[in-house]
Amino acid sequence: MRAILAAIHHDMHRSRGNQTNAAGDQRGHRKFSKHTQKFHAEIVTEEKSYSYFPILMAKMLKERCLLHGSFSQSTDDNLFDPKQIAATIGMKVAHPTEELLKGQSRLSKPVPSRNLNEISSE
Repeated sequence: MRAILAAIHHDMHRSRGNQTNAAGDQRGHRKFSKHTQKFHAEIVTEEKSYSYFPILMAKMLKERCLLHGSFSQSTDDNLFDPKQIAATIGMKVAHPTEELLKGQSRLSKPVPSRNLNEISSE
């Protein structure tokens, strides 16, 4: 439920406009970066509006009225749950860990290849 609420919140607020001052110019504020040890300017966005809350609460109450049994019972019919979309973040089939461990590590040094002339001269 929290993941769905976070997605709704993000989608509703990602296209907020910029605030303007009395002269009609964009408002900004300065922000200090600890990494660069410098100030930089950022444009101030409009205040968030939570206009979707009444609709969300009405849907929640409707679902609660239609629910039979305990409210805390587990259900598997949530189609919008991110866990139901893919088992891994990569959206690909994960290979078994044993198979991945057999592969070459990115930190291991490559085995030096010997030239055929060196082998035949031995």
